[in-house]
Amino acid sequence: MSRPGLLRAVGVISSATLVSRVVGYLRDMLLAYYLGAGGVADCFFVAHRIPNFLRRLFGEGTLTAAFIPVLTERLVAGEMEAARTLIRRLAGLLLAASTVLTIGGVAAAPWLVRIMAPGFIRQPDKLHLAVELTRLMFPYALFLAMAALAMGVLQAHRRFLWPALAPAAYNVCIIAGAVVLADRWLSPARAIAVGVVAGGLAQLLIQLPAVRRAGYRLRPAWHPRDPAVWRVVRLMGPGILGLAILQVNILISTLLASFLPDGAVSYLYYGDRVMEFPLGLFGIAIATAVLPDLAGHAARGDTAALLEALRRALQLCLLAMIPAGVGMAVLARPIIALLFGGGAFSAADVAGTRSALIAFAAGGWAYATVKVAIQAMYAQQDTVTPVRTGAVTVAVDVALSLALMGPLAHAGLALATSLAATFQFGLLMVLLRRRLGPLGGQALALTAGRALAASGGMALFCGLADRHWPTPPGRLEALTEVAVLIPAAAGLYVALLLLFGGEERRWLLRLWGSVGGGRSA
Repeated sequence: MSRPGLLRAVGVISSATLVSRVVGYLRDMLLAYYLGAGGVADCFFVAHRIPNFLRRLFGEGTLTAAFIPVLTERLVAGEMEAARTLIRRLAGLLLAASTVLTIGGVAAAPWLVRIMAPGFIRQPDKLHLAVELTRLMFPYALFLAMAALAMGVLQAHRRFLWPALAPAAYNVCIIAGAVVLADRWLSPARAIAVGVVAGGLAQLLIQLPAVRRAGYRLRPAWHPRDPAVWRVVRLMGPGILGLAILQVNILISTLLASFLPDGAVSYLYYGDRVMEFPLGLFGIAIATAVLPDLAGHAARGDTAALLEALRRALQLCLLAMIPAGVGMAVLARPIIALLFGGGAFSAADVAGTRSALIAFAAGGWAYATVKVAIQAMYAQQDTVTPVRTGAVTVAVDVALSLALMGPLAHAGLALATSLAATFQFGLLMVLLRRRLGPLGGQALALTAGRALAASGGMALFCGLADRHWPTPPGRLEALTEVAVLIPAAAGLYVALLLLFGGEERRWLLRLWGSVGGGRSA
């Protein structure tokens, strides 16, 4: 894929992700409206942890990262019938596994809730409702596994639009469950739980037409001893372990924050939520778009092409995430006031979340480049090395957190996460260089330097404008400031990149010349 082609693919994924994030924000507003923050909401969010974990396991890359390289091997070899057979047999195994998981989960719901929320044991009404909601939402697993398989098929064929829109379909169904069913046929919590299951089905259905156009049918075939199927399963194993390590890291950060003054846990949560926006829009989009290319080059044994694709993706991450992080830091106050301000969220809460966001923003570029570097490992069917580096990074994060939480409070915990991500990126680059050879470090350094210089000019503009913005920091005023300054800052950043010249200037000009002339991603 050429650089403009990669950018177009990223643009498709980013646009669909933006739609999903906006719909997700509306979903959260409706959840707050219907459930509030009382006992019923507690029961729902405890029960929702299971579909949320499954979404992270299947819908956010563990299955696709294991599956795409194996499928790509067959596509590169021209073995389309073997690819179709692999899909059918994987569908059979996933359907069987998700059916067993659903039946077992429904049966074990009382014990699962006791494990996730032991405090409910002393509150029988909450325990009963949480168990009921868990059982209502468990069938989500049946649809999500198949939806993730469809996502992998389409991404392997570089068809990114419908997989990226699938989360939006999930959110729309939750909204519909609340609006259509709540207080008419079901209580709000039960109505939303039904919407969760419908959302899983919608994620599958929205992708099926594109899967058929790609030449596949998701008709399950039972052949559990297929070596290719078990290769995918073996590759998934370390990914599941890596996800568990991530959850442990989140738990430790929350535990440490609980020793800080009131609000620390919330400030970290809200700051992380804001930082997830550019990371999903750019970092995850780039990592998703480049994996099929990396897997194709690895399957052909073309190390030079793999290195070039990796370098392009890393450069794109730097060009997108460095200014995103700088912009988030400089405009943290109006952004937070816009998203969360008002009601019980006070000016002190805005200030506390602002310091967390600034610290998270310092590592935005590292979070994104780590995801791309890990994709290069996955493309070579190595899912073990990312787990090992992740475990080391957790230890580094904990050590830095303990060192920084004293002088910097909750911002120290956020900064520790950013520094640990930077460490992980460096470690992955060393390991990739040993395996593949030189990674184009000089080109990456030049790209980072130009991005930093252009971001510096952008930051100066945004800082001066924010300081002299004439309105008080209410939500409407914050909306006006953000709506004016972010597009202006983005335009200034691109103009400065063009002025600085170099590879990025040629890249942007080629992209501009190719707009509208390329094949849709």
